[in-house]
Amino acid sequence: MKKQYYGQLDTVRLLAMIAIICYHYFTHTVTAGFLGVDIFLILSGILMADHLEKRYMNQAEDGWLIRLFRRIKKLIWPMFVVMMCCLVGIVLFRRDLLVNIRSSVWSGLLFVSNWHQIIAGGSYFANFLHPDIFAHLWYIAVYLQLIVLIELFYRFLRRFFSKPQTVGWFFFGLSVASALVMAILFTPGQDPTRVYYGTDTRFFSFGLGVASYLIISPTIAALRHDNQIHEERRKNGTVYADYNYRTGTVPVQENEKSEEKKSVQDYFHLVLQQGFLTWLVDIVAAIAILVCLFLMFNLTDSGTFTYYGGMFLFNIIAAVGLIALMQPNSWLGLLLQFPITANLGNQTFPVFLWYYPIFIIFYASVPNGNWFTSKPWLQILLIFALGFLTHQLLIEKRYQVPFFIREKGEPLRLFQEAQKLKDKSTSLPRKIIFGAMALGFVTAIGTVIAAPTDDTAQKETQKALEQQSKNAQMNSERAAHNKQQPEESVDQATIDGYYQALDTNQQYLLEFVSNGAKKHAYQFPVTFIGDSLTVGVSPAIYALYPHAIVSAQVGLQMYSVAPIVASLAQQGALQNNVVLNLGANGPFTASQFQQVDDAIGPGHKVYLINTHVNRQWHDQVNQFLAQKAKEQPDRFVLIDWDTYYQTHDHSTWLEPDGLHLNKEGSRYWIAFIGDELAKRN
Repeated sequence: MKKQYYGQLDTVRLLAMIAIICYHYFTHTVTAGFLGVDIFLILSGILMADHLEKRYMNQAEDGWLIRLFRRIKKLIWPMFVVMMCCLVGIVLFRRDLLVNIRSSVWSGLLFVSNWHQIIAGGSYFANFLHPDIFAHLWYIAVYLQLIVLIELFYRFLRRFFSKPQTVGWFFFGLSVASALVMAILFTPGQDPTRVYYGTDTRFFSFGLGVASYLIISPTIAALRHDNQIHEERRKNGTVYADYNYRTGTVPVQENEKSEEKKSVQDYFHLVLQQGFLTWLVDIVAAIAILVCLFLMFNLTDSGTFTYYGGMFLFNIIAAVGLIALMQPNSWLGLLLQFPITANLGNQTFPVFLWYYPIFIIFYASVPNGNWFTSKPWLQILLIFALGFLTHQLLIEKRYQVPFFIREKGEPLRLFQEAQKLKDKSTSLPRKIIFGAMALGFVTAIGTVIAAPTDDTAQKETQKALEQQSKNAQMNSERAAHNKQQPEESVDQATIDGYYQALDTNQQYLLEFVSNGAKKHAYQFPVTFIGDSLTVGVSPAIYALYPHAIVSAQVGLQMYSVAPIVASLAQQGALQNNVVLNLGANGPFTASQFQQVDDAIGPGHKVYLINTHVNRQWHDQVNQFLAQKAKEQPDRFVLIDWDTYYQTHDHSTWLEPDGLHLNKEGSRYWIAFIGDELAKRN
């Protein structure tokens, strides 16, 4: 059974891949580019429904396990080769990324990467802190798991329902249930990886693709068929005024009433036949594209609305738009069938396999930059070049290499392949490539076996999440206390008594804090807003500032802060002094910063702590903050932590990840911040 080819969907697939890459490299701009993965799943659902429905209508033989095996075979060989190349690369250049790589490899090849990362406590949205170059294989795992589930559901439902629309509505109901599970499991302010990775919570993307095809396509096809029938009858002079265009029924006798009524109905169907349906599907497709673009630039990876229905809304709109583009009379669909983009879109699977390792190795977790790591566009070009090359070699098999790359359909015969290596007809380049691939294969296997394991990263992540939860409880208590406690003058004895009553750990953290800073901090109303670095130093903040509120989240970026500020203000937890400690996770735009400033509102003094994190965006973030403080000195105050950090011996200040401050580093940080805030007031 020959499959129908939809070139426009391959173009959409290419655009979705670009969105995913831009989300990682330019998160502050394409804040919801991760929704490109949803488009992949929706496309898969639509195409799978199309395939299953045609097999059902043609009464094709079953053999779905064989088809599943072929799909796995198609996926796993490119995955294995890309993994092999990446493992060789990090052995040569980035051995720090080898920690725990073994579990990433086996979970990826067994298509359970999503659940492995959930159980291990990994984070897709803050992964550059403890990078895993194969974290993106969660999508391949979810894809294959949903392929199996959708097949089983479809086969079961088709036993009881003959109409595809009925089956489609069942899939829609299952998709709604999946979206509800996502909303229930998601906790605002917490890392959303569980709901983002889960097969149960991502079912709705694939399910909506299936549902949209089964519900909408037959309806459009029936309408087009009815129009064709009516056009034929109009030409034959047998037009019926009360013809039922839904059921296709015709009255026994021809309607010979008023010519005006007949001509109006003729005109309506003539317009419909000549272009109205075309414009209708294009209008739907255009609106869907515009809305999806708007959501991609306005939803965020940690936003509450994203997981409380925003992602589901995006998926519904995208599914309807894709069905519209698939219609044969869609001009937009025809435009997107442009051969070059369609051909490139057909090669996106290897591109997907390459993008995240390149991103992690050369951009997100590079401790020392160079000319290449500072140019993301060059890295993006490398991603596509490697992806297209991989497609041509491993999928199209344009170039045969003994053992590793054979002609399509040719089985592996060890003896014959070995003979090819000795055969003079086998060119020297093929033999060289074989040697390189064989060496890479052995190196990759040895690397996986010998790779070190360490649960320090998991413990640090879990520790940060636990501290984040403790902070939420502490903030509630302090917000209530601050409302009840009137401001009053206190003597030095009261201040000394407070700090002397702190426990041993708190006193250790405040050992380097000056008496002047303590005196200032005792009644200083301040709200700290920051990322995981602020989470790590929050015990020191709470110890020094008895009235402080600390709102910090792992992986927080500037584009997600405005709603948090609004929530703090609503709770009465946004105090007169606001300290922003952001920029470790990525840069931000002037517009995003302005949104945060607007949310804070007038009457607040805002302190901007620059970042010491040695990443590609370090200078961009710090220069922006310095410029803001210079432009509006009455509103913003720069606290130059980076200069203090760089000009002191900080060799003992950081956790093993080289980013977060340990207890020793927290002591110097709080002492510096305390002195700076005291001097500026």
